[in-house]
Parts: sequence; structure tokens; C-alpha cells
Amino acid sequence: AQGIGRQLTLGEVRFEPWALRLTLGDIRLADRDGSVLLAAKQLRVDADALPLLLGRVSLAELTLEAPQLLARRDAAGQWNWARFAADAAGPAKAEPKDSEPVKLLIARLAILRGQVQLQDALAGGLHRQVLPLDLQLKDLSTLPGSDGRYRLAAALDDGTQLDWQGSLQLQPLQSDGVLTVRDLTLAGLWPYVQPHLKLAAPAGKLGLRVPYRFDLKGKTLQLASHGFAAKLQGLALQAPGSDSPLKLASLTLDGGQFDLASRRLTLRQLTLSGAE
Repeated sequence: AQGIGRQLTLGEVRFEPWALRLTLGDIRLADRDGSVLLAAKQLRVDADALPLLLGRVSLAELTLEAPQLLARRDAAGQWNWARFAADAAGPAKAEPKDSEPVKLLIARLAILRGQVQLQDALAGGLHRQVLPLDLQLKDLSTLPGSDGRYRLAAALDDGTQLDWQGSLQLQPLQSDGVLTVRDLTLAGLWPYVQPHLKLAAPAGKLGLRVPYRFDLKGKTLQLASHGFAAKLQGLALQAPGSDSPLKLASLTLDGGQFDLASRRLTLRQLTLSGAE
């Protein structure tokens, strides 16, 4: 890290070679100005040996405890993590035509009691604290697409299925692709939105398919989606202390169009059924 102008400090370091298990304590990664990019109480990595011989990185477990991450954009429009990634990558090098990215498999990925801070000088000094993050994923994998695009598939511990296919560029920050979510339980999201709504935790599951394009190279965020769709099933909403819940068997949305720059949202079809 010092070779690229950053400082990485560690507390306890424990490695078990026969089990290929690594534990790092009190992790702190500082930026050039001394501000903290990432701090965490502990990182545990448990690797599988055989897949390494086959050219794959396979982790039985990767757990990050109490991470605190700072995402900061300066007045010139540069993100601290984009600069870090560019410095870590070094000068651009031509890759062999037949080169392939490393295949990564993670049986269990856990982020426990995490926090993210967002600071944006270009947006007028915006400072926002993201709610504590607790996330567990299983069977996480990355696979290269035929045109250089990638796929990320994961399953949350509550049964939610996530699938992303697309591209990602860090400097400037750009991405386009398709995000698909299946069986997302509304109750699992409730801790993040409950402070803003006077409602009890709802029942129901949500499915989404969102083609999108994201571009943050300028002063304003460019975000658009053409043809997004959603389906909500088994919705039940109830105000605290009320005996009259709102129930909806299904809500289906098709042909959605969204453009943040023009502030336009259109829906081709919206279907409701089984309302009570």
C-alpha cells in the first residue's frame, strides 16, 4: 500500500497453512491524506486448495466484521476509491487476447455490522451516513461473458436470488447491464425504511428486472432504465395498532422507462389483482 501512497496497518495476523485459513485483525487502510478508506475489526478467509490447481479461486468463507468504508468525491469529480483502484492497477498494459479474468467462487460471504459514509464535495458538500449493513451471501460467483461483460450471481440467507450481468468501469465510474432480483422479502428490507414510514413490517415478495445505464463521469449523475419490470406478490400492509391491513395478491408492472436527467418515468402497463 505504501508503494501507491496509502498506508495499511494490521493488528493480529494468524495463518493456518494446512487449512489455508487467514485471519486479520484491526484492519485500517488510509488514503494519501490520512483519511480512512476502510477500517474493519476482523477479516477471515477460508480457501479451498484443489480449485487453485485448476486455475480458480474458491473460498469456503469470507467474513468481514464491523467494516467502516468512506466513499468521498472531491470538487474535481474524482472518487477516492476510483483513485485507489487506478493507482493499485498501475499504468495501463495491453492484455493478451486470450487472457481471462480469474474465476472466483465464494461459498459464503458475510459482512457484519458494516457502515458506509458518503461525502460528495461536487454535490455541494453532501454528507450522508448509510444505515448499518448486515449482509450474507452464498454461492457467489463471477463469470466472464463472451463480449467482456461479467455476471455476478448470489443468494441471500432469506432466499432472495440476485443476478447481475453487465460491465463496470471505475474511472470514470460507469456501468451498464441488467439487474434481476427474485423472491426479495419486503420484511428483510424493513429495518432500512422503517424510520421513514409509520407502518408495521409488511409481508410479501418482490421480483425485479432492471436494465440500466449508470454514468458518473460528469458533475451530474446519469441514470436511465428502459424496459424495467416488477412483480409484487402477497403484499400485506398494516399501520401499528390497526386491525385493518391492506392486502394485495399481486401487482405487476411492465414496460417501465426511467431517465434521471429528464426526470421522466413512464409505465406501459400496471396490473392489480386480489385487493382487499
